[in-house]
Order: sequence, then C-alpha cells, then structure tokens
Amino acid sequence: MRKKGLKKAAIAAVALSLTLSVFAIAGCANQPAPKGDAADTAPKTEQPAAAAAEPEVDKADDKAANTAADTFAMPGDFQNKDAGSFTETDYNVDFINDGNRGCSACHTDLYDVMGDLSPIQHVLSSPAGYGQTYDNFANDCMACHRYNVKFGGPRLSAVLHASHYANPTFTDEQNGNCWSCHATNLAGEMVMWDEYKYSAEMAGYGDSADPSVAEQWLQLRQWNNNSLIDVVLDRDLTVDVQLSQPMLDEKDMFIADNYLIPQFTEQNYELKIVGANEDKTLTLADLKAMPQTEITATQICMTNPVNGTMIGNIPVKGVKVEDFIEAIGGIPEGKISLACAGDDGWGHECSIQFLIDQGAVLALEMWGHELSTDQGYPLTMVIPGVGGAFWDKWISTITFGENEKAVAGTWPYMAAFPDGFQGVQSSGWFSPNKDGLEYKVGEPVEIKGYVFDNANMGHTMEAVAFSADYGHNWTTIEIPDSFDQGQWVIWEGTWTPETAGTYVLQVKTIDSEGSEPYRPASVIVKVTE
Repeated sequence: MRKKGLKKAAIAAVALSLTLSVFAIAGCANQPAPKGDAADTAPKTEQPAAAAAEPEVDKADDKAANTAADTFAMPGDFQNKDAGSFTETDYNVDFINDGNRGCSACHTDLYDVMGDLSPIQHVLSSPAGYGQTYDNFANDCMACHRYNVKFGGPRLSAVLHASHYANPTFTDEQNGNCWSCHATNLAGEMVMWDEYKYSAEMAGYGDSADPSVAEQWLQLRQWNNNSLIDVVLDRDLTVDVQLSQPMLDEKDMFIADNYLIPQFTEQNYELKIVGANEDKTLTLADLKAMPQTEITATQICMTNPVNGTMIGNIPVKGVKVEDFIEAIGGIPEGKISLACAGDDGWGHECSIQFLIDQGAVLALEMWGHELSTDQGYPLTMVIPGVGGAFWDKWISTITFGENEKAVAGTWPYMAAFPDGFQGVQSSGWFSPNKDGLEYKVGEPVEIKGYVFDNANMGHTMEAVAFSADYGHNWTTIEIPDSFDQGQWVIWEGTWTPETAGTYVLQVKTIDSEGSEPYRPASVIVKVTE
C-alpha cells in the first residue's frame, strides 16, 4: 500500500526567537546508576504442577542471559563532546553533545540496573521485547514514575537526583551534572533530554503557526538543511508500507505483576460466584467443561510509554462472559455489573453489557497452553480493546452487582496520568530500533512498528500517520474497515531517504474521535552520501 503526503497542517512550528533559546542549551553528559550491585527483580515463582508441561516462558532467565557484565557499558565524559544520534557538525558536537546525554549514554539496558524500591518484585518483571531495550528513562520509566500517584510508585525525579549526585562515578569520573539528563525548553522549563531531543525546538522551530519564519532565517544564515541540528525536514514524506495484525513471538510479551504472585494448582483452585441466581463454588474442571471460545486480542499495559514494548497480540481460549453467565444458571434481574477479584488483591468492576460488547473472555489458555503463573493461572479476564490493567489475573471471586458506575470504558483513565501516558492510544518503532543508526542516500530503509487504540467508547483506529518534519505534515495510511479494532496494527515496509542529514521520523495513531497521543513515537536516524 503506497500513499504520499496526505498533508494535515498539524502542529505548528516556530519563530525566530526560538533559535536563540536553543543556543542556550548546553551539551550534557552521562547518567550512570549508583555504584554497587544493581538490584534485580525478585526471582520468579515456580509454575504450578498443572501447567508444568507448557512451553518455557521464563523472562527471568532471559534477563540473566542478557545482563551486561558492566552496567556502565557506554561510559562517557561530559567534556568529551560527541554528536551522538545527530550528524557530526560543529554545532551538534560543541553545543548539543547528544552522545553524553540521557540514559543510553551510559546504560545499555535500564532493565539490568532497575532497582526495586519495594519489598516485592518490580511491577514490570520482563526485559523489553521485539529486539528493543529499556534505554530511555523519559519513555520507559516516567509513564508510571513521573508523579507520585496511585499505582505510580516512587517519584523517581526525587530518588534519582539523590542517587546520582551521591555517586562518584557520575559526579567525578563522568563529570555528570544537571545537563547530563536535562535540557531547558523555550518556556524556561527544565525538561528530560530523552524527550526534548525529538522536539522541533531542537532544530530551531518552536510553537509558531508559521514555521517559514524560522526556516527563512535559518536559510539566510546558511544552516545546513535549514535546521540548527542538520535535521532534514521532509514535508512530503513517502513511505511504502503494508498493514497487518499478526501474532508475534510469545517471548516478546511483557510481564507485569502488580502485587504478590499467587500460587494455584488444579487441585487447590476454587472460583467463588456471588450474586448470581445461585451462589456457588466452581473448580477448574467446571470452567473447562463450559463452552470455549478462541479469540485474538491485544494486551497493552495502561502505562505503555511512547515507543513502548509493553504490547502484543495474544491468542486466547476461554469462556465468553455471556456463556459463563448462562453456564452458572443466570443472574437476577437488575444485576448489571461484574466484579473480578484476583487472589493478589487486584480487581475491577465492569458493566456486564460493556464486557459483552467488547467480547470479553474468561481465559484459561494463551498461546495454545494453559496460563502460566505470570499470565494469571488458572483464570484471567481478557477484554479486547481495553488496557491490560483491566485484565484481572488469578481470579478467585466473581461478584454480580447493581453498580451503575462500574467501568464502561477506559478513555477517562487517560486523565489520571497527564504526561507520558500512552496506554490508551499507542504507537512505536521496531525498526529502526534505536536512535543514531546510519543509512545511505537512495537506499531503502526497512521500517516497522505498531499502532493501537483502546477501541471502546466510540474510539477506533482510522489510520497510521508518519511525519519527518516534526508533525507539520503527515503521510497517512488508512486502516481497512475489515481490521479487528481489538488488535494492534503492524506497519512494515520501506522508506528511501533522498537527502543526507539527520531525520526525526515520527509515527502516531489517527483516532476516530480526534484524540491525540501525548506525543508521537520518534526515532532519530543519520543518512550519509
């Protein structure tokens, strides 16, 4: 499928004054973690006997195999200037110094140094999938830890400032300082470098309705590619991509366990039913004897960050909610809500009609085998088109009620995380899979990634949109009506650069209700002659 530049005048760009402000941004350096042993996540619990025959999906083993011997695998020095992801121009070396800024300047994978600021395992207990690493603190950590909110954990801005400045590797050996992790934007605010480096302000373009003002000045001043940082602004971006909804490898799926991990066997498991026509207790055998339905649904963490990997398509087998209600003998008139209580203490109450409309399934299997412990063995609620936070695991009680305020859609929860929260509307790059990769003019570059919308409350995915000029213009690929809105969309194909320089490639989901993501997913590439 090939389309060229369905332009949407989108975000604005800039004024001349920005240019001077960008000059004020000093180069910055590295961000090593404190010396000493980096805390691992808690050891994974063993699989119940009933699921012992299933394929091995031990993410802890993956972590052990991938852990770098030296967690400071890319040490730099604040005074050893490096253009990093950008082309080697005097300005990029002397004033930007990207090679010594942000997490990836020092850490190959934040998962290897992730400390548990909790008595139990970190919520995320699996390395990044799809050939990626956790190497961008602003993306990978701050979706949860930016604010000290419910379910957000410790506010890392306070924790990491203290730990870095108490670390002689950072302060003395690497000459680390504020600008190792931060930049100052045009509003005078200190922001995260790992976010700011993708912004139009970096190139000399700010919040102006007419980017030609800054572009004309940059051209007259002879800046290469009319950009402070040699970024090519391709206003008519051409990509050649195909869209699909595949299931990828199970080993790439993320694991998130909110609280202590329950241990069940087929022999000791019981499911209590409360509020039905007849209260009862079911065994796993009872659930297996009910009508089984197979579906494919995308599981995504509600705090999947920009460019995040906490997402994937899963084949599921289990009992549809309406079949479950019938199998237990029905529910009294007036019962409109269904509450799942997991044995870990996590649970939600949803509208029964909402669950039925979404095609929800009480899952007993994923990927063709019984659920693993981390997948919620033996019973997990799967709700297509809804974030994984509502996929309650280790369900031990189901209660039918009359709660008119029960969950009937996930979009209102977006407001709970005002910055960096993308688990409702999401996009990301699988290839190129990191900033700074180099390609040649005129040679096709393989590109691949995903988009996803939480398909509820009227929201659907309409298109995949690409930009190479900071979102002033978008090349749009429409998503076919035949696609399942409960599954992600993988886009894959080629892009052929025609001009040498740095490119900031961006992708986002076009939402049917006009919702915009926190920011597009971006990747920086260098193109040479």
